[in-house]
Amino acid sequence: MTSTDFDTLVNEALHAAFSGWDFSYIEPQRWRTAEPPWDYPAQVRAAFATARSALDMGTGGGEFLSGLAP
Repeated sequence: MTSTDFDTLVNEALHAAFSGWDFSYIEPQRWRTAEPPWDYPAQVRAAFATARSALDMGTGGGEFLSGLAP
């Protein structure tokens, strides 16, 4: 990507109207995603098996982690 392309993308983002975590204004061809090579829910369940407490930081209301608790 050239600096001109980068500057254009940054300028578009700065002027885009969005709220919260809604990035639907970004066209699908402008981003890529892939699943991680590990299973996060399985790792959390394994950690919960021996944990006396858990702290959910910065992920919202904790609904996801509470759904994994025994």
